[in-house]
Amino acid sequence: MAQGSEDCAEWQTFVCEPGTHRPLALVDGHNYRHPHRLRPQVYWYQTDHTGTPHSLTDIRGRVVYRCTFTAYGKLLDEAFYTDERTGKPLINVRNPLRFQGQYEDDESGLF
Repeated sequence: MAQGSEDCAEWQTFVCEPGTHRPLALVDGHNYRHPHRLRPQVYWYQTDHTGTPHSLTDIRGRVVYRCTFTAYGKLLDEAFYTDERTGKPLINVRNPLRFQGQYEDDESGLF
């Protein structure tokens, strides 16, 4: 599954475990004239036993994003972590995935 911005400058691809809706990775990229300057970033989903994603880690294993849900999959809380030295966010995208096979649409608010 993939999503992109309205002007196609940014895109995200969601990689799932083969034959399931269990998320494995989020690839965040940008369509710039010089793509070598800003390479796509890969973040790894950390899921519970049902495949619900609760956090994302970067290539170094640092938790960059964490979230909690209601019993029905509505987002309760989300946290974006920052670099201790620079204070900059470690990730710049929201996680729209909820329970397995569910995707929260920003425009409609439905999932």
